[in-house]
Amino acid sequence: RAPTPLAPDRRRPALAMAARSAAVPQATASAAAPTAAAPGAAPAAAQSGAPQLRQVVVVLDASSYMEPYWASLYESCVYPALSFLDLPRSKPDAPFRTEYAMVFFFDHAPYGDRLLRTNNFTPKLPVLDAWSRNVMFEGGGYAQNAVTEGISAALALYDWREDKKIERHMLIATNSR
Repeated sequence: RAPTPLAPDRRRPALAMAARSAAVPQATASAAAPTAAAPGAAPAAAQSGAPQLRQVVVVLDASSYMEPYWASLYESCVYPALSFLDLPRSKPDAPFRTEYAMVFFFDHAPYGDRLLRTNNFTPKLPVLDAWSRNVMFEGGGYAQNAVTEGISAALALYDWREDKKIERHMLIATNSR
């Protein structure tokens, strides 16, 4: 039986990118002449209100129904996005650092044994790349997956302290509703 036009086609994975930046607007420039920074002081961009930290969380549907699509989706969409977000790392004077985390969500019981698995933040993109290439897909994938729980777990990972200027990004890869 063919799906109705309004029903999503579960056979095609979707990638949604949601970004929320908590960066404070740039302060207005003063008329005073710039002064040299003291040795060991933070770069001027870090002092002006630019983000000091970029946190990226990949939220992945790790049910067995996503397994046939994950390798191509990762290579064509997710990894290029992560590489783009890691771009400032190639500049030695970058005023901020990037951290990566990964949240896996599965099926609700009785189709799956667990709802979530979380890998906390790491500053190394190759570590996240290894996590992404070695996913253990589980569960049936036919029931409602724990999408909301996965997003909630990702939001709980972020550093929400107001004294830090943080840029937050979330990449969601799923073929669930």
